[in-house]
Amino acid sequence: VSPDQLCGPYKSSKFEAFLETDRRAQSGWPIVTVLPTAPIGTHDIKPTPTGMIIVQFLNGRIPMLARTGLNFVDVRQCALGHLLAMTRGRAAERYLLGGVNLWLREFLQRLEPYSKYRAPGLHAPHWLSYATACASELVARMSSHWVPFVTRESVRMSRKPHFSSNAKAESELGYETMPIEDAIHDAVGDFSSREL
Repeated sequence: VSPDQLCGPYKSSKFEAFLETDRRAQSGWPIVTVLPTAPIGTHDIKPTPTGMIIVQFLNGRIPMLARTGLNFVDVRQCALGHLLAMTRGRAAERYLLGGVNLWLREFLQRLEPYSKYRAPGLHAPHWLSYATACASELVARMSSHWVPFVTRESVRMSRKPHFSSNAKAESELGYETMPIEDAIHDAVGDFSSREL
């Protein structure tokens, strides 16, 4: 990836941190880096952007789809991957800790048994998503109680899928890919118990 491909300050800061970490690792520091994909599970307090997809869908707030996909991972599997990297990882290496590649619609369909809503079938045109993000961010700047439904950064990120492979972590760490159904079940239960 090059810096001009990164959308927003969050992604840019991650890239800058990678460059600094890589510089130190190449100079002999015993650094092993893990890169979680989109974790799902309980105790998603804020919730994270991934958790917010679940909350928004359960509350009927995803009327249309973006043409994107993510690699979703059970947070427990991801935590185990961190331990495996700490004990088996090679210095100066990076390991993707992911689970299952799913298009957004496929992921929402897995949430349908827990919701009274169905996964939408229509994809929002990019201009509509971007306009919605601009309006949502404007309202958030004017009201401290409003959380943007969607941001310009997330709309830019949603223009393509973010799929990945766990092959390196599997072969070098003994990392195992798990289904995400249990993680979805647990996340829904956790969010519901907190009435989000």
